[in-house]
Amino acid sequence: MEAEREDARRRRGTRALLYFAAHKDHCSLYPYTDAMMKKCGNELAGRTTGKGTIRFTATDPLPAALVTKLVKIRMAEIDEGDG
Repeated sequence: MEAEREDARRRRGTRALLYFAAHKDHCSLYPYTDAMMKKCGNELAGRTTGKGTIRFTATDPLPAALVTKLVKIRMAEIDEGDG
C-alpha cells in the first residue's frame, strides 16, 4: 500500500524521531524501535499495531500525550546513542 504522504521529524539533523504516513483509509506512525513500543504497551491497547507500526484514523487519532511520550523516549534513545 503506497502512502499518499510521508514525512519524518528529525533530531540533531539526521536521526529520525518518528516517521509517519497518511494512507487513503488510515494513518501510520512508525516509532522506530521495539523498546518504544514496549514502553507504551498499555497506551497502545486497543490500537492496531504491527512491527514498529501504530495505525489510526482521523476519526480516532492518537492522543497527544502518547505521541509526546513516544517522542521523549526516542529523544532519550538518540541522546544516549542507542538509536
